Amino acid sequence: MFDYLRPVLEEDKFATEEIEKMLAVIGENPDELLIKTDRNAVEGRRMLQAMMDAERAVPAKPLPA
Repeated sequence: MFDYLRPVLEEDKFATEEIEKMLAVIGENPDELLIKTDRNAVEGRRMLQAMMDAERAVPAKPLPA
């Protein structure tokens, strides 16, 4: 791993662990809180999720013998 990334990864790990603790305390997932800068990333994620959901809904075609 690149040493200069270590502090960033440790901070992300700490934040993720704290978020998981808070979610365990409230016992449910809160609604998403979005800010303007999240818009494109969230829309892209939702589009990708919709495509994956649609793909799962279509039965797989058997491969030709």
